[in-house]
Amino acid sequence: MKIVNLCITTPNNERILLINRKKEPYQGYWAMPGGKNEKGESYELAAIRELKEETGIIRKLQEPIGFCIEEIKENGQLKYSFEIAFFQFFSEQIKIGNCAEGNFEWFNLTDLEKMRVIPSDIMMLDAFCNKRANYTESFVEKVKQDYTQRNFFSIGGRT
Repeated sequence: MKIVNLCITTPNNERILLINRKKEPYQGYWAMPGGKNEKGESYELAAIRELKEETGIIRKLQEPIGFCIEEIKENGQLKYSFEIAFFQFFSEQIKIGNCAEGNFEWFNLTDLEKMRVIPSDIMMLDAFCNKRANYTESFVEKVKQDYTQRNFFSIGGRT
C-alpha cells in the first residue's frame, strides 16, 4: 500500500503538527498527517489532497525528501506493508482542531520521545529532515495495543 507522510513544522523547526489517530494501524498514537494514495495517484497529488483534507490548506508541495518501506507484524504475522513517501514543509498557519482522521495539535520536537508517537515517524524525522538518509526500512511489531520498533535501517545520506 502506498501512503504519504506530511512533516509539517514551524519555520524554525521547533514545533511539529501531529494527529492522534482514530484508525488502525496505530490507533491512539500521534502521527504525522498523511494517508493512502488513491488508485493511480502520484505521491505528489496524494500529498496535496491529504494536506487539504486534513488541514484545509491548498498548497503545491516539492518532491518527497525520502522514502520508507514499513512492515507491521501482529502475532508474528505480516499485517501491513507500506511504501511511504515523506514530504516536509513549513507552516504556522494551521490551527489545532479535528479532521476525519483524528485531533491534531502542535508539539515541540523535543517532546516527541516522551509521547506515544508512531516509532518509525520519529526515526523518519531524524533520517530525512536531518539529511542522514533518503531511504529507510522499518520493521514494527504489535503486541496487544503497543507497537514496538524492531529494526530500522537508513540508506543513502543526502547532501
